[in-house]
Amino acid sequence: MELLVNEDFFKLYYVADGHYLKSIWVGFPPSDGFRNAFESILKSVIEKKTSRVFADGRESRMATTEDQVWLATDFLPRAAPQGYKYVAFIYPHDVVGQLTSQRAVQNIQEEKDKQDLPLYMEIFSDEDEALAWLIKQN
Repeated sequence: MELLVNEDFFKLYYVADGHYLKSIWVGFPPSDGFRNAFESILKSVIEKKTSRVFADGRESRMATTEDQVWLATDFLPRAAPQGYKYVAFIYPHDVVGQLTSQRAVQNIQEEKDKQDLPLYMEIFSDEDEALAWLIKQN
């Protein structure tokens, strides 16, 4: 694994043998950090020529409502046409994080459908299942 970004709340790796990006989220990201992290993911999707992202949110506390709206209405409409296409997301361990994540995923799905974005996101609790699904995507 090649480390691309190393922040307290976010790490981004490129996994060459599976040709995907792996993001690891920890704690509660500050707004500017959350947005910069997603911009780093998009930059890496383009540079590494991969459309697959494994998002490990097990230790995360998710972002603010404003950042979730930004993700769904600003980032994704820009990112999906540039190759950000397949996302395997692992829910946080804690219940509050799970509820927040469910709301965020619902907002993303609604925006994806509204704008007909080429984005496919699956939610998992098991890392092996998430990776197996992600590796099958082209």
